[in-house]
Amino acid sequence: MSDIRLRIELLDTDPLVWRRMVVPEQINLHRLHELIQDVMGWADCHLYEFECSGRYYGEPDEWSDRPIALARNAKLKSMAARAKGGTFHYLYDFGDGWEHRIVVEATGLEETNPCPRLIDGAMACPPEDVGGTGGYAALKAAAAGERMPSARNSWRRSVASSIPRRWTRRRSPLCSSPSRRAFDAWVTRPGRHARSRRSPSTWKSRSRPRESTASRS
Repeated sequence: MSDIRLRIELLDTDPLVWRRMVVPEQINLHRLHELIQDVMGWADCHLYEFECSGRYYGEPDEWSDRPIALARNAKLKSMAARAKGGTFHYLYDFGDGWEHRIVVEATGLEETNPCPRLIDGAMACPPEDVGGTGGYAALKAAAAGERMPSARNSWRRSVASSIPRRWTRRRSPLCSSPSRRAFDAWVTRPGRHARSRRSPSTWKSRSRPRESTASRS
């Protein structure tokens, strides 16, 4: 079984929130959704959808306004082969509308162990239910201590009042530069969200059985 290397970018974030990971190319899109949730730092508490060359994949329901194929029945290998320009999209949380661009960087890689695995990235993802890109911008402004005196910024002030005190400290990852130290210390730390998630070090070892040296030779 070959592996595939993906770069995941959270669009409309500045500095850019991104991750690079290697996954088995035979996984289905629902499994890819789970892995994106893990590496990005989301809490997996909203609906999602993949789009590739005009086709949509996710969890079909009676409220869908367009045909949506079941993500569990679609393989990443087939998706990567059809992606125009080697790119497809992943939408998480239809309310906040977090759109991710997924770039297929390499396919047919020699099988590695452990796999899947996170290999690079930068910046923490936004908190859940913050209000999309506008709410995230307000959160970062408040965390950086920016003044919001006008009446039109009342919504921003309400966002600021709900920010945990630890996020307003000078050394908060929301205020820091996109350094690898901040990524390693903050994004990969278990329990960053209210809902406990597995750390990357946990899902690396559980996803594929370890093989003996003889079996891989």
